[in-house]
Amino acid sequence: MWGKNIEVLNITLDGQIRVLHLVAYDSSDQSGKRIAHNAPRLRLVNFTISSSHNKLVPIGCDNYVYLKGFRHETAYWTGCITYCSWSNGHR
Repeated sequence: MWGKNIEVLNITLDGQIRVLHLVAYDSSDQSGKRIAHNAPRLRLVNFTISSSHNKLVPIGCDNYVYLKGFRHETAYWTGCITYCSWSNGHR
């Protein structure tokens, strides 16, 4: 594993690892100006993205989350996005 100290919650015999990781956030004021932001990253060299166990959920407006993985030097991406349209120009 790469980065700061990461708390490992579980390692299974079939090769799955569960870790505790920071939650990303992006906060804006009413005019849309960013007031707080973080984008934590996690790199696990010997593990791949699971199609059934990785869960990502963006919450709020105009946010996105994604996972990027490699297998045999080919990059794979998955994710989702939220978008909110505001008719009065305010968030």
